[in-house]
Amino acid sequence: MKNLRIVYHHSPPGSLVSMANRVYTHCMSNTSRRTNPRAVSPENLILGLLCIQPAHGYDLHQQITTHLSLIWHLSISQVYGTLDRLHARGWISGDTPPEHPRRTVYSLTAAGRQQAEAWLAAPTRAAVQAVRLEFPSRLYILQQIHPDSITPAITAQAAEVHKALHSLRSLENRLPAGQIYNHLALQIRLQQLEALLVWLEGLQFPPRES
Repeated sequence: MKNLRIVYHHSPPGSLVSMANRVYTHCMSNTSRRTNPRAVSPENLILGLLCIQPAHGYDLHQQITTHLSLIWHLSISQVYGTLDRLHARGWISGDTPPEHPRRTVYSLTAAGRQQAEAWLAAPTRAAVQAVRLEFPSRLYILQQIHPDSITPAITAQAAEVHKALHSLRSLENRLPAGQIYNHLALQIRLQQLEALLVWLEGLQFPPRES
């Protein structure tokens, strides 16, 4: 396995393996950039929830637990840790009302609102895990602050998946038949994205009652 990794990382720049690296990196990139609105992060989720209304940490945690608990598994301490990071970054401000001196109510700053709106407007990158986390969360928030944006958001997300499928299919067609394991990896990604696209194209909002 060690030899395979060395070959994989040092493939010639023009090789198909190197090209596969670039496609995969493009699809998976930016997940750790703190200011990237396309990054999968509880920070964007908290900013989005604060678009609905100012709230303190306990209320935010209750909202996540009630409506998004099968998507995000965040403890109360993780929510408060996220709020601390957002406050330090200047994206939220805190106000402590006199009647509740132990509770800080957080609201968005201008910079925080800009970040939240960019996250809500941008389609999630075409990866099943990223879409599973972010897309229902964005729909939940949009339903409350801008319901007319839901249909365009679904359309934009489907277009994002279409684009990723086109890139991966093009790569698969160029990949030599002898590269069996690269083909297997691509087939997994393709089938995942194809299933995701079927789900998106059949999505009706608000969802029908079961």
